[in-house]
Amino acid sequence: MYQSKTRTNTVSHGQGFLTRTPKWLLAPALFAAVALGSCSKDSDKPDTTKPETTSTKVQDTPPQINAPVAGPDLTNYKQFALRNLKSSPTPFVFSRNTADQDNLLNIQIPVGDASVRVEDYLRSTATVAFLVIKNDRIIVEKYYPNEGNNYEASSIATSWSVGKSWISALIGIAIGEGKIRSVDEPITNYLPELRNGKGFERITIKHLLNMTSGIRFQERDDVDSDLGRLYTASDILAFVRALEVESAPGQQLNYQSINTQLLGIILARATQTSVTQYLQDKIWTPLGMEFDASWSLDRVGGIEKSFCCLNARARDYAKFGRLFLHHGSWQGQQIVPASWVAASSAPDPTNTYPYAFLYNYQWWFPKMSANDPTTDFTADGILGQFIYVSPSKNIVIVKLSNNKRNDDSQIPLREIAQRF
Repeated sequence: MYQSKTRTNTVSHGQGFLTRTPKWLLAPALFAAVALGSCSKDSDKPDTTKPETTSTKVQDTPPQINAPVAGPDLTNYKQFALRNLKSSPTPFVFSRNTADQDNLLNIQIPVGDASVRVEDYLRSTATVAFLVIKNDRIIVEKYYPNEGNNYEASSIATSWSVGKSWISALIGIAIGEGKIRSVDEPITNYLPELRNGKGFERITIKHLLNMTSGIRFQERDDVDSDLGRLYTASDILAFVRALEVESAPGQQLNYQSINTQLLGIILARATQTSVTQYLQDKIWTPLGMEFDASWSLDRVGGIEKSFCCLNARARDYAKFGRLFLHHGSWQGQQIVPASWVAASSAPDPTNTYPYAFLYNYQWWFPKMSANDPTTDFTADGILGQFIYVSPSKNIVIVKLSNNKRNDDSQIPLREIAQRF
């Protein structure tokens, strides 16, 4: 059984299946002024000068374990049907120099009111994989045992809400390809079953991206909540048809996983393929992913749990961070429109709802206040999953954890990026 938590009325810092509100989120909101890119420029369209490669067709497999989910764990993927991604026939391999790894892990960083070694911080938060890529080179790569499992480079870890940032990237690609016209489109253009007079017609794709849809949804971590039912549903589309609208869209940042789930359905309908197949074709193969991976489904032949549950390895998660560090470009090919990356990696000054400086397009910003000058951004997931990007330091950090206390945050990673 999941432990129940009370949601705030402002913003819950959603990290997948559990939610929490760190104290630093309660700072007064003064909104930062940054440029918001659009996806209408020809230069933002995917590079089509290279010949199309034969698409690798994704396949479904049934659950490995026939047992209900008892609580969030990195191994939950074994209890769901999966749609499988295939590694690239020509994998990209990071260069590496880990000669200084031990010294780096001995650096002291502030964590709460204490100063602790990076190594001690990692162990205390049940980290299973920790990678730091600086200047396109791995400088730290370490794996840790957890709950009887020995983790290594080939070990799978569920993304939880880190997967939300991948969905956003795929939406950006679909807009760049013209398969979705605009973030300002009503969601009912793609979800006609929600044209029911309840207010869904006023919700746009951008409202879903920014968690301001106003949809009624309990982002609580018990099995009887809306989130629990969505996570364990064997028919997500039936769940969607029963949704209600709670408030006008665009008024409040209210982190709700249903928003990303709807984005996944919109993506599949717009591209006329599955989320996983689109990921395979547009990101997984082009980035030269080293390992096979998967996306958890509601059932074999069903749809992806788009709000979570990409199941992959640390090095391949790091490649996604590198993609965004390089403005959506990969080895000279524009994979994600550069303007989409710009829009995703900074707050939008036109958003005037409370705490708009913390979240945009399914990415988080580790800011202590709206005036905080950091340009870092991060994908976050429950139990301590992070793909952390620091453009000023040219660093990507991947931290995968199985922290059942769920007491980790972005701030220690910000400190690590500054010191490494």
